[in-house]
Amino acid sequence: MTIKHNEKRILDWVVVIPIVAIGLVYIFSTLFFKDNLLYATSITLIIVTVTFFLLIKIKEAIESYDKELKESQMALCEKAMYDELTKLANRSLFKDKCISEIYRAKREDHLIAILFIDLDGFKTINDTFGHNIGDELLIQVANRISSQVRKTDTLARFGGDEFVLMLVNCKSETNVTHIAEKIKNSISKPFELANEEVMVGCSIGISMYPNDGQDYDELLRNADIAMYKAKESGKNRVVFFNKNMYSKIIEFQKMENSIRKGLENDEFILYYQPQVYTHNNEIAGFEALIRWKKGDEIVTPGVFLPVAVQSDLIVEIGEMVMIKAMSFAKKLHDLGYKFGKISINIDNRQLQKGNLLEIIQDALNKTGCNESLIECEITEGFIMKDIESSISLLQSLRKVGINIAMDDFGTGHSSLSYIKQLPIDTLKIDRTFVKDIPHSEKDIAIIKTIVALGKGLGVRVLAEGVETEEQKQFMVNNFYPIIQGYYYGKPLPEEKVIDFIKDFQNKHK
Repeated sequence: MTIKHNEKRILDWVVVIPIVAIGLVYIFSTLFFKDNLLYATSITLIIVTVTFFLLIKIKEAIESYDKELKESQMALCEKAMYDELTKLANRSLFKDKCISEIYRAKREDHLIAILFIDLDGFKTINDTFGHNIGDELLIQVANRISSQVRKTDTLARFGGDEFVLMLVNCKSETNVTHIAEKIKNSISKPFELANEEVMVGCSIGISMYPNDGQDYDELLRNADIAMYKAKESGKNRVVFFNKNMYSKIIEFQKMENSIRKGLENDEFILYYQPQVYTHNNEIAGFEALIRWKKGDEIVTPGVFLPVAVQSDLIVEIGEMVMIKAMSFAKKLHDLGYKFGKISINIDNRQLQKGNLLEIIQDALNKTGCNESLIECEITEGFIMKDIESSISLLQSLRKVGINIAMDDFGTGHSSLSYIKQLPIDTLKIDRTFVKDIPHSEKDIAIIKTIVALGKGLGVRVLAEGVETEEQKQFMVNNFYPIIQGYYYGKPLPEEKVIDFIKDFQNKHK
């Protein structure tokens, strides 16, 4: 930035005033020392020398000020247009360049590709090693991506672990795929951080001008949609946008909004599926299962739960389920019915928030339910994902007095060395091992092993999905677990549970 107009006027006066002063001094000197012109001239020369020395210093000071002003302005400009950590373009600069390239592409009729790149597993690195190491990883990722693209292309960091790349003058979709795969493979190689090898991946969504959008906002949105599709499809992959994705996004948003309204209007209700001891025909408990009552229609969880999980509404739904289930358990208990325990499914998102214990205690206090009437179901997959944290969480729940069931047992990657440390009360055999009983020798062997493991650990074993007399009789004759499934009853609305308890107890007196 140059000196402003007013500052130039000041500089002009700084030069003009001394020159006028010198002239006045000379005239005054010659008049005062008219008998000694040599003396007058000497005084004038001294004043002129000093004045010019001061002028030089003033000029240098102004030039230094101008330089500092330029540098300061450049620093502000750089901060406004570039990412401070990676020195890549930021969102604002990327947008300007992209808009400019779209205009050029329209004139010259060529392709542009927008790549939305999101790291897979970055949060784990940040949580494990700290934010300083996370920042270093982002710098290295930026360098690796930059090494795979041309100088004419533009790479930006949008914040967090999100990078966006614009490829100009693209030859074809195949060419773009090749570059995207190179980037993905480059990021998938180990990073040296904190004297350790660290691995991350990346999910890349791609939109192409002009087919996938005519302006910046549309292209960026569609690349973002494609990136989320890459995440949903298993992560660490490249996915191109297509119009079907957008329609699914609209459907997702409509469902999400509908779920929010359903929560506000208290449209979600609980059904209860009975669990029965096979050795003495007593009720072992009921599993609370959510349903959505939309007018006269009852919507099953398979329709809305996937959206609830992705949008994090599952956390709010989970708290609501807890309150309703505990309230019902207290009601049954106060009426004097023996029903065992009410099992409540805990979603992984609820567990990840880290405040499950506080939520359970708050629900117990609000409903007045006794903790001995409740069992929390947690999936094997989540427990084995972080075994140390899971042990700590389960021990905390146990201290409160809550029973714990390991759901979907057999479908994950349980380690027997850890199973014995887990404070669990029930192993739930997944229905995938039950549906082909008694005709599958492999399933029989798996169930036999799980039952033997349960007996050895002193915990209950429950088989899900028992639907036929043949399956039920096989379980009774061989394993004696608890049974849950259509054989004893489909999930029942709250108002029919008491009738089921009465009928069942009368039938098996």
